[in-house]
Formats: sequence, C-alpha cells, structure tokens
Amino acid sequence: MRKFKKTDMVSGLVVGIAFAVFVFSLEATRYNRFADAERHEAQLFAEDLKEKLEHALLEHELRARGLTTAIELSGDISQARFSLLADRFKKLDTSILNLAVVENGIVKLVHPFEQNRHLVGYNLRNDAKQWQAVARAYRTGEVTIQGPVPLLQGRLGLLLRTPVAEYGADSEHFRVSKIITVAIDASAIFQTALGLTSDSNIPESGFQVALTTAQTGGDVIGATKVFENDPTVVTLAVPGTELKLGVAPDGDWAAGYRIAWMRNLGILAVLSIVLYAAYILRQQRIERNGARRQLDAAIKTLPDGFVLYDAEDRLVNCNKKYKDMYKKNTAAMVPGARFEDILRAGLKNGQYADAVGREEEWLTERMAAHNAADSTSEQRLEDGTWLRIFERKTPDGSRVGVRVDITELKRHQEELEASNANLLQALAQRDIAEKRFSNVAALSKDWVWETDKDLRVTYMSNSILSNEVAFLLGNSRREAYKDFPKVFQSADWKWLAEKEKAHEPYRDFIYQAHGATEDNKWIRTSGDPIFDENGEFSGYRGVASDISDVYNALREAEAANAAKTEFLNVMSHELRTPLTVILGFNALLTKPDLLPSMKKLESALRCGSFSTEDVSQNLDQIKNEVSRYAKKMEVAGKHLLNLINDILDLAKIDAGKLNIDPGDVPLYPVISSVADQLSEAARLKSLELKTVSGAEIVYADELRLRQILINLVGNALKFTERGQVEIRAESRGDNIAIHVRDSGRGIPEEKLEAVFGQFDQVDPSSTREKGGTGLGLAISKQLVELQGGTMTVESEVGVGSTFTFTLPAAASHASEGAGC
Repeated sequence: MRKFKKTDMVSGLVVGIAFAVFVFSLEATRYNRFADAERHEAQLFAEDLKEKLEHALLEHELRARGLTTAIELSGDISQARFSLLADRFKKLDTSILNLAVVENGIVKLVHPFEQNRHLVGYNLRNDAKQWQAVARAYRTGEVTIQGPVPLLQGRLGLLLRTPVAEYGADSEHFRVSKIITVAIDASAIFQTALGLTSDSNIPESGFQVALTTAQTGGDVIGATKVFENDPTVVTLAVPGTELKLGVAPDGDWAAGYRIAWMRNLGILAVLSIVLYAAYILRQQRIERNGARRQLDAAIKTLPDGFVLYDAEDRLVNCNKKYKDMYKKNTAAMVPGARFEDILRAGLKNGQYADAVGREEEWLTERMAAHNAADSTSEQRLEDGTWLRIFERKTPDGSRVGVRVDITELKRHQEELEASNANLLQALAQRDIAEKRFSNVAALSKDWVWETDKDLRVTYMSNSILSNEVAFLLGNSRREAYKDFPKVFQSADWKWLAEKEKAHEPYRDFIYQAHGATEDNKWIRTSGDPIFDENGEFSGYRGVASDISDVYNALREAEAANAAKTEFLNVMSHELRTPLTVILGFNALLTKPDLLPSMKKLESALRCGSFSTEDVSQNLDQIKNEVSRYAKKMEVAGKHLLNLINDILDLAKIDAGKLNIDPGDVPLYPVISSVADQLSEAARLKSLELKTVSGAEIVYADELRLRQILINLVGNALKFTERGQVEIRAESRGDNIAIHVRDSGRGIPEEKLEAVFGQFDQVDPSSTREKGGTGLGLAISKQLVELQGGTMTVESEVGVGSTFTFTLPAAASHASEGAGC
C-alpha cells in the first residue's frame, strides 16, 4: 500500500479548493441567470400590462370624445339630458364610476345623480390635486388624464377630462367653459388589464404590480410595497400626465433560487465533475432554446405588430403581424438587417404615404424618433392603414417596437370631425343671427337679459359692464350676490322677490352691483315674465342700464345739500354765541345803574357813611367791572370778526379775487410768533407747544402764512386733551415742508378726505362743542395752493394727526437761524 504523504494532502487540498471554486463559479452563474430571467419576465409582463392599460385608456378617451361632441351639440344641457347621455356612456364599461360636467371650476351636473348629488356645486379649486389638472384642461383645451387620485366618492380613481369647446361667431376661435369629467375606478381598470395579461403566454405568476403617477408622492393602485422592492418600471405616456407601472416579485428578487447542495457534493468526485459539467451545458441549451421558443410563441400570438432591434439597431425578431403591416418591406426584414436599410427599402417601394415627395426629410425625422425610443407616434401607409407606433429602449440598449392598427379609430375620428364641422357651421349660422340682435343692442346703452324659470340668467347681451355678464350668467341674482351683503342692503329685494314669485312685470328696480363691477355701479333693470305655448312660466326677459352717473350725482347733490344745511346750523350757532355776549354785556353798560358795584356805591352815598377812601375803592370796583365786561365783549367781537373774515376769505377764494403778496419770509420768526400767540391756550390745557425750525426761508405771503399756521395750530390745540403740539419745518429741495403734529383724538381714515371740504365736517357735534365754523382747514388748504404748495394730512385714531403743507423755498437763505 502506498504511504500517504504530505504532498498528497496538499494536492488534495488544492484540488478540493479548485473544485470548490469551480462549484462556486457555477452557482454564481446560475444565480445571475436566474435573477436575469426573473427580471426579464418582469419586464415582459410590465410591457404587456402597460399596453393593455394604454389601450383601455385610449378607448375611454375616444368614448369621452363622443360624449363631449354630444354635449357640444346640446349646448346648455339639463341634468336629465346629461343623465340620459351619461347612462348610455357608462353602460359601455363597468369601470366607469360616474361622470360630471364642470363649468368654471364648479361641478354642475353629475351621473348617477342620486349617489352623487352632494357633489353638485363643489368648487374644484378647493382640491389642490384636482384643480391643477382642471386648470390645465381649461388653459390648453386638450384632453387630460389625472391619477391615481382620491375621488370625491372616497376611492382611488383615474379622472379623464375632456374640454367642451364653445366656438365664436367666426367659427375659428373657441373657448373652454365646460369640462366633461369621467371618474374611472382605477382598481377595476387595473384588474381588467391584469386579467387580459394573464391570458397571454407571459409567465407573470409570482409578481406583484402597482400603478402610480410619475410624480413623487402620488397615490398607488395595487401592491403598495412594490415600489420599495427595486421594481421593474415602465412609463405610460397618457394625455396630461405620466403613469409609472412597477413589477416586483412577491418576495425578494431571486428569493426562489435554491442551491443544489446534493449536486455540488457529487461534483467533489472527479468523474461527477465532467458529467455534471456536460449536464449543465445541456440544461443551459435546453433552457435557452425553451426561452427562445417561448418568446417566439409569445411574439407570434401578439394581436399587434412586434419587432426587436439590438443595440446596434439590427433586426433580431419580428412577428407575422408586423410583416403583414409592412408588406412592401417584407423582403428587407431579415435578421441582422439595419433599421435604416429597412426604411429605405420601404421608401423605394412607396410604403409610407406621409413620405412621398419629402423622402430624405421624412427619413431623418423617423430615425430621430426611433433613436430616442421614448415616443408614441402615428404613421399612415400607402394603403390607407393608420398605425400607432410605440418604441422603447431595453436596459441592454435594444429597441422594442409595437405597431397597433388604429385605422378604425381614425375613421371614427374623421366621422366625428365631419359631424363637428357640420355642427360648427350650424352654430355659426346661429351666431350670425344672434349677432344681428347684438348689433342692435350694442347701439343702445342698455342691455338685454333673459332668465329661465328658476330665475338663472341664461342670456345677456354685451353690456358696458362686461364683468357682470360673466358674473351673472348661469346664476340667479341672489346666487351671484350671495357673498356681497351690500347688494341686498342697497335696494328693496323683498319687493322684487314678491314680483318674481307672482310672475308679474316690474319696472325700474335699482341696486348697487357690489362684486360684479370694479366701482360698484348702480344698475336699473326692468323685466317682463315669459310664458310658453302652454301658458307655463318659463322665465323673465328684460333690459338693464348703468345709471351710476345720474344716481351718484343725485346722491352727491343730496349729500351736499345736507352738508350745507349742517354748515348753516353751525354758522347760526357760532354767530349767535358772540352776538349774545356782546348784546348781553352791552345792555349792562348802557344801564350802569344795574351794575352791582354801582348799586353798592349809590347805597353807601345815600347813607352818608362813605369816606373818601371808600369812594375811591368803589370807583375802582366799578372800573374793574366795566373793564371785565368790555374785555368779554372785545373777545366776542374778535371771534365774530374772525367768523366773518373766514366767510369773506372763502368767498374771495371762490371768486378768484383773493390777493396774494409773496416775498422772502424767514420761517423761524413767524413760527415763534404764532407759538407765542397761542401759548396761553396751550398752558390752559397743560399741553406742550413745541417748535423746531432753522434758517428756512419761504417765498410766501407772510400774512397768509400766519393765518395758515394759526388755523392749523389752533385746531391742534382745540382737539388735543393731553400731550403736545409740535410745529416743525424741514427743507425738501426746492420746497419747505411745515408739519403741525398733535397727540389728539385723531381722524378716522374714511373721514380724512372730508377735513378739507368747505361744508364737509368730520364730526359736526365736535365743531359745536369746540367752536368754529369748520372752514379753517378748507381756507388754509386753498391759501397754500394759491402760493404754489400742497397740504396733506395723516392721522390715526387715538394717536394723533399730522397736517403737512409745503411752500416754495426762497431763492436765497438766511445765513443764521435759531431753533428750540
């Protein structure tokens, strides 16, 4: 017996390691093949399912176009008519949940009505996800498909939106006001497509599938965890969006792979290695041939044309359907032929109708689309056949193409287009007739309107209030103005409601159109009831006009008359007050015997008890009393004189006869003088009267400047109870600005414009309380403007007011000034 040596052990170890490496290599190869096959099956399954879904969505789109045409023919459609059309449409496919007509973003009609009546009136602008797609349909006028999205019925679905075109009188321009929305049960259409796919020869068992939007965060139909398992993904290009279809196994990828432990143990034997290697080779050949036969069989059974080109753009395989579609190219369709060569053969034989006369240009365009392999296009052949071409790239760079015969669909589309053309011609004739009426209506400032029996406006000729047309059309006035309570406060709507309820005519109903017009114009409208041939009430027809100018003028005249009346009341009070003082004290002075001091002196003289010193004291009392009365009369007289001067100044300004004598006037002395003159009034109210001025010199009438400052500062002191009043001057280039700021009660914002009116007063009661005519600010503003300046006011209630006026700066400035 041969003795076992260490070298034998080493050799055996080396051989064993070699065997182990070989076995591991075989297992790795088999595992990769298993994983690739599984991925390939998933890709085939995804592509097949994608095709079924695209076919299903296309059928829904075409049917929806038919329904849209019916709606366009019907014009304004009732719920009953819509339900009849929608019911026929819905019976064609059980995956259709409901249909709706959306007008101006609001759901107007629904079907089935009973289950969805709560959706009528729903504003899609409140649903951010849905409104984005609806707005796109309005903007582009193109069909859009959105989803999967949560439907208003509480389930996931796909929303197919087909715009309804409304053409103008020239039959060339249209606008979109309605959209037909078809809510499709996304799960149902998905499951139907899955059922059709399961009938094919693609080995889809063990796969999970899911459908979502290509956008991040979309809702998912199917197995929601598919997209977490590194799925095979294909993209569905549908109108308005992209859908992403994911396919993944039930478990992890290649989870079904099993290591052949017993086989590997057999490999450890030298003889088994050779036999097992041969077996593996044979199995690989069988599997490859089987896969190829399976692929060939699947391709042959496809209802549409199928073709596969490799990464070098050479023909790998195509089915009989593909060759039948391109009969004149069949001879060129041999494995290994380049796609461009096949196209050139077809061009030579006149295969492509769209290429005649522009062959090279057509070839360039077709090759560009083919190389991109991410588009869907349509192609017309010489025999009139229309094909829809789908081309996609595979991960290895190959190109897969599918050709779908859509000749019948095109024929239906042409019939629809012809029908639409006839309809448009009829509509154009109708529009011409309506335009005759509109032209007549346009010659008048009035406009014509009509309502249905529910008082909703169905027609309104173009008025000067174009906003009101869109605002009222399709609504009753009460519906349109429901969010504008001022409209109902502007007129007796109860009276109008009684007239309409009784179906009686009404005349000259006037209201203010808050919300419908930019400046809330006043509208006058009259209407007569309309009855059909059976005597049934069917609505109102009437005329309306804009009477804002006349109505506002009347209101302004009434307001001005009221303001003048109030002004006269104030003036009557202001004039009587000083006159009463003057006349009262004058009566005492004309009868000195009635003076208390005089009575005391006469009494003492009669008694003979007065000394010379007592007489002197009594005479001083008489003088003081007479002087006190005279001063009160003087104050009252000056007040009366100021009132008269204000009225005279206003009359002169209005007549253009007030003389202005401008010159260079240093501001500091004038401001200081006015502050000194009014300091006692400030002291009596414990107010701080502050001035801030420098070397500013204005070009103005000094007398009128003082008058302006006295009016402004006097008003500030009059209406300020605590705090301060400040006079501040500042340079503004060619002008000098003077600010009079107080910490008084302030002026409400809505009253700011009234403070400078001749008869308008912020609060007449406060004028009477504080005294004055209320003309000071009006006169001051006009005096400023006569001197080339402006006057403004800023105020906040409870904080105070700032009156600012500007005057031209003098050509030269004083070199010295002072401030405090």
